[in-house]
Amino acid sequence: MLGGKNKHPRQPLGYTIIEIMIVLAVSGFMFVIAATFINGKQEKAAFAQGSGDMVSNLQQTVEDITDGHYSDVPLQCGTAGGSFGASTSSSGSQGSQSDCVFLGKIVRFYDPSGGANRDHYSVYSVAASRTITSFPNSLVAAIQGLTSQSTVPQSLIVKKMSVIDTGGASHTNVYNVGFMQGLGNIDVTTGTYLSGAQQPIQLVYANTTSGSEGAIAGNIIRPAKSATICLTNGLVANSRYAEIFIGGPTVGGRQSSSSNNNQLNISVQQLGTTSC
Repeated sequence: MLGGKNKHPRQPLGYTIIEIMIVLAVSGFMFVIAATFINGKQEKAAFAQGSGDMVSNLQQTVEDITDGHYSDVPLQCGTAGGSFGASTSSSGSQGSQSDCVFLGKIVRFYDPSGGANRDHYSVYSVAASRTITSFPNSLVAAIQGLTSQSTVPQSLIVKKMSVIDTGGASHTNVYNVGFMQGLGNIDVTTGTYLSGAQQPIQLVYANTTSGSEGAIAGNIIRPAKSATICLTNGLVANSRYAEIFIGGPTVGGRQSSSSNNNQLNISVQQLGTTSC
């Protein structure tokens, strides 16, 4: 007889190597899923913040024009030989140029390497002759006085851009948009510009050089009804998109006296993974 001794051998305590490997594999898989989820949420939040910041930057440009803050660099302009011109010469007094009036700013998106990754933008001042009397189709102006150079927030890229002119025609590959002070009061006797105080801010765009997207050609400013800017994060995988819409008062004429809306509407729509 065995005298009550256990007939079965004692089982070893702890986990086997195979069991440990299974636990590690499952834990690693769960970690990958959690990290992917968290990273996706962070990318989404960063993208939304970047597109929102770009809207804020454009709105700040409009506010600068409303407040009369056009250029941070000396900009000399005037009429000579019957033509209007401007330069960034530091000579003379910028506040006493009788032939010159500052109207607004142009925001131009571009790729510094000359490619299609338009992740930079520059802001230029717009000035014109004080003898202008209307802005029906185009305006000969000076696009000078580089005010600032910046990158699109969160390293986002302007994938494409379109502008609708006052006739309803769509223009693509423009890659610039401008905000201009209303022409305001004109002396009908002399045809001289008097002031633009309390006038609605107008949406405009500039001619571009053929074959060079976004490069401003000449000094022709044209009125616009609206502009659409498509933003993307530029990733091959997990691409995200957003669309900035800019629209405002009717261009080419005074706004109704019953309306005191002096601001353009600038908004953004998050499109997620749907391309714009």
